Amino acid sequence: MLRFVQNNKKAARILTVRKTKLPALSAEQRQELLLWIGEHAEQLPSVVNDAFLHYILLLDGLAGDRGQLNSALLQLRRALGIAPSSERRKNSGDPIGPTSQPGDSRPKDPIEQLRLSRDRYLGLSKWHKKLSNKNSRNAKKVDGKILEHEDLTEEENAQCEKENAEHICRLQLGVGPDPALESSTQAFMRGGDVRVDEQLEAVEVSADRLVDEQIVNRIYDERTRYGFSLSVQKITVEVEKVVVKAEGNSTRIISASTREIGPPRMDVTWEFLANTSIMVAQYAMPFNRLGSLLTIPGKRFTSAMLSRMFCYAARRLMPVYLHNFHQLSNARLFSGDDTTTRVVEFSRFFQALQADPKSLPPWLNFATSDVALATMARESNPSLGVLTAAKLGFESDKKDGSGPKKSLQTTVISGRSDQMDPRSAIVFYRSHIGGFGNLLSTCLSNRREDCKDLTVQSDLSSVNLVSNLRLAERFNIEQVGCTSHARRPFALYESDDPELCDIMLHYFKGLYIYEKGLDLYGRNDQNVRAVRGVDGRQMWEEIKDTAIIMTKKWSKTTKLGDAAHYVLRHYAKLTAYLSNPIISISNDFSERMLRMEKLIQANSLFRNSLEGRFALDINRTILQTAIAAQVPLQEYLVHVLKASPEDVEANPQNFTALAYAQQNPTQ
Repeated sequence: MLRFVQNNKKAARILTVRKTKLPALSAEQRQELLLWIGEHAEQLPSVVNDAFLHYILLLDGLAGDRGQLNSALLQLRRALGIAPSSERRKNSGDPIGPTSQPGDSRPKDPIEQLRLSRDRYLGLSKWHKKLSNKNSRNAKKVDGKILEHEDLTEEENAQCEKENAEHICRLQLGVGPDPALESSTQAFMRGGDVRVDEQLEAVEVSADRLVDEQIVNRIYDERTRYGFSLSVQKITVEVEKVVVKAEGNSTRIISASTREIGPPRMDVTWEFLANTSIMVAQYAMPFNRLGSLLTIPGKRFTSAMLSRMFCYAARRLMPVYLHNFHQLSNARLFSGDDTTTRVVEFSRFFQALQADPKSLPPWLNFATSDVALATMARESNPSLGVLTAAKLGFESDKKDGSGPKKSLQTTVISGRSDQMDPRSAIVFYRSHIGGFGNLLSTCLSNRREDCKDLTVQSDLSSVNLVSNLRLAERFNIEQVGCTSHARRPFALYESDDPELCDIMLHYFKGLYIYEKGLDLYGRNDQNVRAVRGVDGRQMWEEIKDTAIIMTKKWSKTTKLGDAAHYVLRHYAKLTAYLSNPIISISNDFSERMLRMEKLIQANSLFRNSLEGRFALDINRTILQTAIAAQVPLQEYLVHVLKASPEDVEANPQNFTALAYAQQNPTQ
């Protein structure tokens, strides 16, 4: 409208000369204007028509409720390219969004829950199919401009119904869910880790309320109440000591062992040790806060005391931790990610290095595997840093050969030791100077020669590639992308181009809807290939076409232009999952597994020392792998901690979470 006025000098002169206050239009006058526009719409220029409609919308918003006003202001801001910082996205959000409203009924019966979820999915897929077809047909894009918005015809609506029915038929293919294709849905903070004690209570009607009442019958209604208590169990142990006669006239004392109750030289039980590991490593409970919670009259638990216990548990679990890494090396599919980690001991070294270039790093005796092995040979009680670096390394070199890297990262790698068994999933954490590609190279150095083919899923950054070229030549490595990583910029910078980004996000939403449908109907090779090969591939073609349009509108130097070029440049890697059922649509699982890092950095003492960070890596790996194996965490930890250290060291394969699940099938 502004351009129209600028081109019309007469109208511009009228607006300039007029200084009086513009009169307000009454509701009747606005209605009269709407009727006039409707009668003369065909004779008016399209730009005038659009200007009148925007004007009426703005008037309705100003005169209506707050919802109408916000809607009008939102459209006005979009037209002017204005987006207040408070309204900009801070994260990319859930691709699908909520599928139910607060207060909606939720059946208790699992079968009814599944039926309700499938009914909701049917409505969701119909809605998405119609809007996708509308976008594909109506968005006649020339240089990124949307020229028309029209509803679907009856024939097109009928075609959408037909396509959606065919989609549901594809979901129902196969003979039921296949465990080998089950999605990774586990979370780090899961429910059900507490022990449940059940008891029966009976309450009767008070006799005072039955005075002068004639009792006809007594009936009972069963209700459930939940309670929890925080308690510290104090166990007094009478340790028998027997004085026996030794050689000559001397005597010696034989004392009973308390090994079955708790670790040596610690006044706690194995259960206390296991619960401490769970509270700190799984729920990010700070040591000082946990110590305050557990302190009772006569016994004070300090953060230093709990920290020593935590590191002791990590040392006992370390053989299983390293065995998990070895087992992970033979996985068919790897996924992973990394994030920067802050440790005070690490940062202080680089501060000291500026003052004294000859300062020695605190990881000097375990910088590489060879150095760590040499340290183990001369030290009787090596640290966790030395023991883990002997197998995993610690410091990685830059690709250009200019020296070691400078950033401390926490990397997570996940995969299944047995692709057919979801319980065999291993989630491995490692804090080191390097990235995902470096740790993956170390892992693949243990891989069997007969396991030639493997797939690696990451965000396609160059640092996530296998850094060892000799390993890359030994194996057939397929690098695949993450749909969420490709989608994210269009969500974060949607305000820069609301129309095209909205279309792009809608197409990405379809991809996740199809994956949700596969989970609801049960994944198997037949329905996964059918749904991805038809519905998923069609949606990716729409994404590709929209990306091409965006590259014409946005340069590579812009966020949206770079995002569109990313889709086109890595199109084959991003769509590789369509033809391979074992590959996930995204790398979200790895990102979820690293989400606790920010919480831990803010709350725990692991930011102080590298040794504490290594202890955290070990405990988290054991716990998360146990969650995947679906075993009770406390019982499993106690099982490993109570075992002979020599036995665990010699036979770590007998103490993995998967071995425990197989030995205790009823758990």
